[in-house]
Amino acid sequence: MLAKLLYQCPELIETEDGELTDEQLEEIVQRHTETMDQLKSLCGFIRYLEHGIAACKQERERVAQMQKRAENRLARIKAFLTPYVQQQGRIELETATLSVRKSVAVELREDFDDPYFCKVVTERVPDKRAIKEPSSRMPPSTGHGW
Repeated sequence: MLAKLLYQCPELIETEDGELTDEQLEEIVQRHTETMDQLKSLCGFIRYLEHGIAACKQERERVAQMQKRAENRLARIKAFLTPYVQQQGRIELETATLSVRKSVAVELREDFDDPYFCKVVTERVPDKRAIKEPSSRMPPSTGHGW
């Protein structure tokens, strides 16, 4: 509809060879004004969205900088504490335990499944129901008591 209104105004002027009645002129002005208001409104909305996107980008950068600063502070504090903890050994506090380890933690992707670097873990879980109810399937006691 907006595109139609934009093209209707010049067509009306050209069809009448420049001679317009007052009603035609009023219609052209009204259509042109409506179109301009719609365009202005649409341009305002576009600017609003662009400013919102820019604000999101700035906020993302600000949060990333905050994160980087916090990570750097944490690394400096750990580097400062490490020699003390190495000298003192394991330190247990009410809310935390400080210790150092020689190995470095390895982070793996969730889809990591290389058999060469994997252990098969078998876990034995007691069957509580079988323990509760004596069963004839249990082997007879040998009398050793262990």
